[in-house]
Amino acid sequence: MLARDSGELDTAINTIREGLREHPDEVPLIVGLGQLLNEAQRYDELTQVVARGLELDPDNTNLKSLKILADIGGDIEQIGGCRRTR
Repeated sequence: MLARDSGELDTAINTIREGLREHPDEVPLIVGLGQLLNEAQRYDELTQVVARGLELDPDNTNLKSLKILADIGGDIEQIGGCRRTR
């Protein structure tokens, strides 16, 4: 997926969320939303979306990959928030 500016990402995320309101069990929409949230580095939201997707389709390899990315991204954010002082 190509990098986009945050305005485009937010618009795309909101569009998919609207689709999910009408079709909450549509796994391809969940995967698409997860990919966009990962690109936007919104790992807390990504974790929630992936968990829902895996409830619906526990063997989905795209969702499993996104879960790993969410876990890694969240860990990096935590590490980045811990600055060493001397």
